Amino acid sequence: MSKARFTIISASAGAGKTYTLTQLLTKRLADTTNPLEPSQIIATTFTRKAAGELSERIQQGLVDAAEDPLLKPAESARLNEQILKLPGALIGTVNSVTDQILRMFAVDAGLSPELTVLSEDSEKAAFSLATSRIIADYEEENSALLARMSYSKRSNSRSKSGFGNSTEVEWGETLREFIAAIRRENIDLADLPGLAEDSISELTTTLGQARVTEEDKLRSLYAEDPSCALLNYSAADAREEILEQYPALAANLRDALEAGDIKGTSVKPLKNFLEKLPQELHRMKLNLDIAADRTPWKQWHKATEGEVGKAKGGKPVKDAVQETFPPHYILFSQSFQDDVAALIRLTYTAAADCLESYQAYKDATAQIDFSDQEQKALRLLRENQQVREEISARFELLIVDEFQDTNPIQLAVFMELAQLVSEVIWVGDPKQSIYGFRGSDPALMDAALAAITDPAGPFQGDTSNLARSWRSWSKPISLSNELFAPLFPEGDNARLFLPEPFAAPESPRSRIGGSVEIWEPERGKFNNGKIKPPTIPAFFDALAEDLARTFREEGFPSGGCAILLSTNSHIHEMVSALSGHGIPATADARTLLETREGTVLRAALLWLVDKTSTQSLLELIHVFEDHPAHLTWFDELCAAADPTQRRELLAQWAQHPSIAVVDELAPLVGGAALPQLVEAAIAALRLPERIASWSQPQQRLATLDAFVGNASAFSQQSLAGAGQHSLLRFLESLEQDSPATRAAENPTAVHVGTIHSAKGLEWGTVILPGLQHNDRFKPAGVWVDPAPRFDVTAPLEGRRLLFWPLSLLLDTKGCREVLLGSPLHQTRAQAEHQEDLRRLYVAFTRSQEHTVIVPLMSIGDSFPALLAHDSRPVELLTGAEGNVLRFDNSQVIDSVRPRDARLDKDVLVDVPGIAQETSAHTEIDVIHRVFPTAIDEPTVWDADPAREFMSRDAHYPTPSEQVFSPARFVASSAQATEVESQAQVLRVEDTGPALHSGGGQDWDKVGDAVHAYLGVDLAHLQPLQRSELAEGIIERWGIGRYIDTADLEAMGTNWQAWVNKHFGDSARIETEVPFDYCAQDGSRAQGWMDALIVGEDGVRYLVDHKTYPGKDPEAHIRANYLGQMATYSRVLESAGIKVGGIFMHLPLLGQVWEVRF
Repeated sequence: MSKARFTIISASAGAGKTYTLTQLLTKRLADTTNPLEPSQIIATTFTRKAAGELSERIQQGLVDAAEDPLLKPAESARLNEQILKLPGALIGTVNSVTDQILRMFAVDAGLSPELTVLSEDSEKAAFSLATSRIIADYEEENSALLARMSYSKRSNSRSKSGFGNSTEVEWGETLREFIAAIRRENIDLADLPGLAEDSISELTTTLGQARVTEEDKLRSLYAEDPSCALLNYSAADAREEILEQYPALAANLRDALEAGDIKGTSVKPLKNFLEKLPQELHRMKLNLDIAADRTPWKQWHKATEGEVGKAKGGKPVKDAVQETFPPHYILFSQSFQDDVAALIRLTYTAAADCLESYQAYKDATAQIDFSDQEQKALRLLRENQQVREEISARFELLIVDEFQDTNPIQLAVFMELAQLVSEVIWVGDPKQSIYGFRGSDPALMDAALAAITDPAGPFQGDTSNLARSWRSWSKPISLSNELFAPLFPEGDNARLFLPEPFAAPESPRSRIGGSVEIWEPERGKFNNGKIKPPTIPAFFDALAEDLARTFREEGFPSGGCAILLSTNSHIHEMVSALSGHGIPATADARTLLETREGTVLRAALLWLVDKTSTQSLLELIHVFEDHPAHLTWFDELCAAADPTQRRELLAQWAQHPSIAVVDELAPLVGGAALPQLVEAAIAALRLPERIASWSQPQQRLATLDAFVGNASAFSQQSLAGAGQHSLLRFLESLEQDSPATRAAENPTAVHVGTIHSAKGLEWGTVILPGLQHNDRFKPAGVWVDPAPRFDVTAPLEGRRLLFWPLSLLLDTKGCREVLLGSPLHQTRAQAEHQEDLRRLYVAFTRSQEHTVIVPLMSIGDSFPALLAHDSRPVELLTGAEGNVLRFDNSQVIDSVRPRDARLDKDVLVDVPGIAQETSAHTEIDVIHRVFPTAIDEPTVWDADPAREFMSRDAHYPTPSEQVFSPARFVASSAQATEVESQAQVLRVEDTGPALHSGGGQDWDKVGDAVHAYLGVDLAHLQPLQRSELAEGIIERWGIGRYIDTADLEAMGTNWQAWVNKHFGDSARIETEVPFDYCAQDGSRAQGWMDALIVGEDGVRYLVDHKTYPGKDPEAHIRANYLGQMATYSRVLESAGIKVGGIFMHLPLLGQVWEVRF
């Protein structure tokens, strides 16, 4: 039985969690009857910022209490004494707390005094340093298996990962996620082979049961024909059976075609299919006959659906294969399942090797990471009786803030500590547990909470609920109450009330009101009468147009405005749409230390002032290819006989010029301001030059600018001068504050971000665009199977880490349903739904005054998690017309209908706080409007009206009229000068027929695909190789709805023919030509030119490919590309290269235009 008294404080969104925690601790520290010393407190928070805020608030609370004139001198003296002792409290993140525990008991933990702790960002870099080669070796040795299983995507590929969106997954990334889960679950490496066999056994059972079910269905269906081919699942290798069956199937189809049994629009596709089929079957058979067959199983599965490589025959073929191959023929094939088992075992084996290599790296460099801290602290707390007794004697109170975000091993640490202290307080909100992707386990925490509060359990904990919202006004509160209270296990405990100061209508602090608004886009109809939603770009553009109009008429919302999206995949589109209508917008961005260039710059600056930072030195060596130990440092370091030899190696490596140049900055440390020192480091390391050969150089250059900007901001805010201490404080702030890779944001710009990133934040107005929802759950991947019986004192016991490859999802529906037959995945699917619901709760509780819902289609399509329950619908009463909208499963938001007599008798939830329910349904007063999606004359603000509008709610300095050239610019955005804009734009030749007209959603992907294809040396590829290349590119970019393989091949053929015709067969094409250009005004541009044609006379001709599909190429070139072409021309001239001509190649239109300046 634990000696601890447990209290669980459930704090809903905006309910004053931090305030309550501060008051509780302040009161306990000020109490003289039951004295508590700061040094007796352990308090863990989710972030460093939260820890600092908690400490500051406690200190301020004690200061305020000490200034009470009614206090006795002894009481005041005690409070002042507690203020001085407050730094002795153990307040910090879980990792800082476990770090302190390990330092207290370093000898017991067996830790070296030379040991250093890797930061979160350094940990990622260190793991990559230690394992990247191992992963690459595994990928190379098992490339055929990974290709067959569609796990051959490389990390630098631009295609999306995950089955259902792409044909390939990156195995290395899957492995890294798997390893992170192993460490969170504190799994012993010796247990991994057994867990691999558990994964295979569970899969075999699931597929075996599904196969029996399918066979029973088929036997019942074909009871009168026991010899039917559909009853045959016995083929050991389904691929051989497919190759054997298809010729007979094709012969039958050919006979049916000749007999006239197949007619109409089916004839032409079938003829094309029969023509291509022999070649495709031959190719697949050749691949199957070689030992290292790479043909993806997904292609074989498609063959059972009537699609053999490029041979696609439409409905007649699909009907024929359905009568030839039974359902899920590949999924139930033994050869496919053998490959699946091989990949499972490979993943577990590689994970163990990576973890061993990473441990060897840390041992060699005398470092540990955060996971090591948690594992070592847990081992100490469990196994060392002396440590347990000392902690029990020293600490009295354990506080866990944001407990819902705890990961499994952290929970185990907390439960061990709970058995050693007198009082435990957990504060958080299970409804806001949305960090499952970071390792938190809501189901595990629910089980822990149930056990802790069980009256018959070991802790018999108390519960408390914070139910007053200090954030929001009454109408947003009413909406979230009515939507979410029926959906969460807490029920009415999920409801919020307005606090007394805000609930009185006559009070100057009244928060009665606010608004709930539904903005619907205009929608068309398909020919069948079903509703046709706008495309996502049109939807975003129309929303931005409507916001521009609203802001102009009503002013910018007080308290700020945010647009929250479910994922980051559409953030850029939304920001672009807002910017296009003159609305300043900011977006979530990567932090500086998440980038390679930011990591390198930080490592160099830290190495400059701290020569004990081995990790910094190794990060530089790993990135700098010109360092002699770039490829060998790991082997050499691990082979060193002892620490002395390792130090000698490190010292030797540090003398290489690529590293030694850092030491030349030493004189600046004491004399130069921080921004100047950072700029000097950028120049000394030649980072702009190095970045030119990395991916996304323009974005990386912007990161360097942001790094300098953050150094400047830090200097101003902290009054930091020159010196080593200031530099170290700045580098520490980069880890703690996680600054983004862009300049400081406009405080009144619209923020566009994800729901995850919005947690803990609030805005006056929050807009929630609901895009059409795709079920994200995949019954495969990495997951944890909970223990059959949960023990709160040993929360990790009995849990299994399992893995099924995503390769099992051979199609988007059928195979998924088979795998969902497993009880394991039925539980996971329900957990995924609960995660979606919690994410929506976070979204709907970010607003202070106004919540705006903007569904692309219906509420059900946009926010399905809200409707997957049996409770009554919420009815929304529109204030303008007195009409009612039903918030339920309707195809669209229900047709607006007038309030009827029955509704008049019902009570509306339109009162301060929470109204009492007296009706069978609930109504909430909302504003409802429809905005157009077809914009004839878009609203675009010019500068002065924008400033006039924005000044209504905030004061802005008028920008200086002086024009400065940017330090860096992108050639494609360069504007033509007045002289350059008079250039001649001439259509010089047609290379072939137009292949496409009109654009569409994600049109930029078409451009990427075309550039990728034309960027290859096509002249040296055989026709089959060209075809396979084109097919792979189209599939990878997912643009088959716009162009097909034949189109892409035609573009390449026409392009090559034009080059040969005008420049000779011996002309050479240089593609993706890099450049680094400094203009006369000092501004700089870096990037790539699409192509330079080197003629037989050595003259170069510049060609830029543009995938413009419209009807007025000349106007488009004049409006968009003259500045870019002029810049390219100056780049070549500055390099002394003679330019024979500047051409624009429009492959989709089959045209070549010339630009003459």
